[in-house]
Amino acid sequence: MADFVVLATADWDHPLWTNKQHVAISLAAAGHRVLYVESLGLRSPRVGGTDRARILRRLGRVLRPPRRVRDGVWVWSPFVLPGGTSGLALRFNSKALALGLEFARKWLGFHNPILWTYNPLTLRYL
Repeated sequence: MADFVVLATADWDHPLWTNKQHVAISLAAAGHRVLYVESLGLRSPRVGGTDRARILRRLGRVLRPPRRVRDGVWVWSPFVLPGGTSGLALRFNSKALALGLEFARKWLGFHNPILWTYNPLTLRYL
């Protein structure tokens, strides 16, 4: 079976699940291994408690290896600058994502994973 890296635009534990989480579970149910990469911070944070709380939660996860959430599904939170889609922030995010994905891939023993993305802006980071 294949290994998949899913670049999602939603955090795994968001209370309202989308097709991203469901696809990851379906791939795993079919026998594949899945690394679900939580939101890459493509939009700038909004002023207010919701984004602030989310950023604080993510800061607690970014230095951890991928965590297993179900059979065949691991979740990883990359260290990226929210809204960093241009200039120095984009360069930082691209490097941070590349290094983090390499670490996560090796940690999980993924070889030649298939990349699955939901937002064309993620290509800026790759």
